[in-house]
Amino acid sequence: MRLFNCYCEEDASDSTPSAMDLKEFLLFLQKLIKDSCDNVYSCTRNESLAEGIRRIGNDVDYFDSIETGYSAENGLRISVYIDHEVVLDWVDM
Repeated sequence: MRLFNCYCEEDASDSTPSAMDLKEFLLFLQKLIKDSCDNVYSCTRNESLAEGIRRIGNDVDYFDSIETGYSAENGLRISVYIDHEVVLDWVDM
């Protein structure tokens, strides 16, 4: 699993995370890392990784992670964790 901080200046274009849906964001990540993104996770702000990590599995999860993590208060950054191979579904344990 690798951690990526996605930082984008918020503007009127469609290239910022808040202007994308999950499918577009996953394509953006795949181009960014030049690899597949089997599972993508984010961590709720102000919680430890062990307590706050959540899988981004659908558009509702994605928009929730954008709402809680991608804000001016957070420096317009969203931290995403990318699992390249599904070895163990440890988040659901």
